[in-house]
Amino acid sequence: HNVRLRNVAISKGYKLSEYGLFNRNDLKLKEGKDEKKIYEILVKNYIPPELREDQGEIDVAIKGNLPNLIKMSDIKGDLQMHTTFSDGENSIIDMAKKGIELGYEYIGITDHFGKLKIAGAIGESEFDEYLKSIRKADNLISDIKIYASGEIEISKDGELEFDNGLLKKLDYVIASVHFATKMSKDDMTKRIVKALRNPLTKILAHPTGRLIDQRPGFEFDTNEVFKVAREENVALEINAHPKRLDLNDKLTRIAIEMGCKVIINTDSHSISEMDNMKFGIDVARRGWVQKSDLLKINF
Repeated sequence: HNVRLRNVAISKGYKLSEYGLFNRNDLKLKEGKDEKKIYEILVKNYIPPELREDQGEIDVAIKGNLPNLIKMSDIKGDLQMHTTFSDGENSIIDMAKKGIELGYEYIGITDHFGKLKIAGAIGESEFDEYLKSIRKADNLISDIKIYASGEIEISKDGELEFDNGLLKKLDYVIASVHFATKMSKDDMTKRIVKALRNPLTKILAHPTGRLIDQRPGFEFDTNEVFKVAREENVALEINAHPKRLDLNDKLTRIAIEMGCKVIINTDSHSISEMDNMKFGIDVARRGWVQKSDLLKINF
C-alpha cells in the first residue's frame, strides 16, 4: 500500500515519506500533520487503516467508491452466546443484563444442542425447560429482546443433529461443525451445503472451524458454499472470539462480493466475553463490510 501510494505521489509531482508529503521540485513540505489531507491530495479520499493492504483500495479511492465501513454503533445485538444450560458460565438473565449494559436491542441464547456432549449439549428431553426459561427471561426483562435459539451440530451427512420438529419452535437456528473436521474438501462442501439447504438454518457459525494457533480451518469449496448461503439467505458468521476470528477478513470480503449477508457474533461463554465484539468489527472492517452487508434481523 505504501509503495503504491508513493508511486501515486511521484506521478503527481510529490515525494511521500514517513516525514510527510513534499513538492518534488523544491522539497517544500506540502502536508505533514494531517494524514487525511495527504490522502485527499493524492487519491481524493481518505483510506481507513484497515483497508491499506494493496488490494485495490487506492484505485477505489480515486474513483470515490470506498465502502462506508461498519462501526460499533451499527451493531444492535449479539446472536451467539452460551449459558449454564450447556457450557457457559452465566445465566440467561446475566447475559441479558450484560446486553443491556452494552446498549443492545437484542441477544440470542444459543446453547449447544444434540450429541456434542463435550460442550454439555442439551438433549431433546431438556428442550422444553430450556425454551421456557428463555421465554420467561424475555418476559421478565423489558429493556432487551431475548431470542431463543441453539447451536446445532451438522452431522457428517449434513443433517442438523436434533429433532427438526423441536427446532421449529426456536426463533432461529445456528448450524456449525465441531467434529469430523478432516473430511475431504468435496465431502465437507456437500456436508455444509446440505445443512444450508435446510430451511431452518439461518446462520452458519464459525464457517471454517479454525482455532488460531491450534488448528487450521477445514477445507471446503468457498464459492459453492457462499453461493448456496446467498441463495438460501443464510448469514455467514464473523465469529469475534479471539481464538476464532472466523470468517477471516479475506473470506469475508469474498463473501460480501458474492452477495452474502454476514453477522458478527461473540460466541460468548461468559458475560466478560461479550466485550469481544470489537474484534469481530475489526475483521469486518478489514473485509470491507458495510452496514448493508449485515443480516437483517426479522425473526
